[in-house]
Amino acid sequence: MIISLEIPIYHCDVAFFLETTVDELGVFFNKNRKNLDEEDYRLLRRDIEDTKKTGGAVYTFGVNYIMYVRNTKERGHCAHELYHLTNTILSQRGVEHTESDEPYAYLNEWLHNEFREILKQFKEEKNNEKARRTSGDGSGENPSNQEP
Repeated sequence: MIISLEIPIYHCDVAFFLETTVDELGVFFNKNRKNLDEEDYRLLRRDIEDTKKTGGAVYTFGVNYIMYVRNTKERGHCAHELYHLTNTILSQRGVEHTESDEPYAYLNEWLHNEFREILKQFKEEKNNEKARRTSGDGSGENPSNQEP
């Protein structure tokens, strides 16, 4: 699943690739061809297909970002990638680490809070999809409860 987040203060977006399939990547790539090239697609596809890879990765495309997470239940991996995302966003904007690294701390906190909400949305959508698959008709409703 791919869920996007706008980061207004830094004028960029992050596409969170959460347990994403190659098919979902293909749809995303086709919608974002002007910002992604074949090499970006190849790297992302390699990560998605590599079942030995347990964590994730952060990619830059234009002024925007992709954060890939293979397993959303591995919260340590999520925090790890959010840290890389924070560093990438701020370093690309010329914000240096100093004794007072508050810009990094604030953005990292904000990203964690937003990501927590994104994970709730992801879990809800995943549960809805599971319900649709088990209902047999793709609607998510139980056919035995439908009126004739």
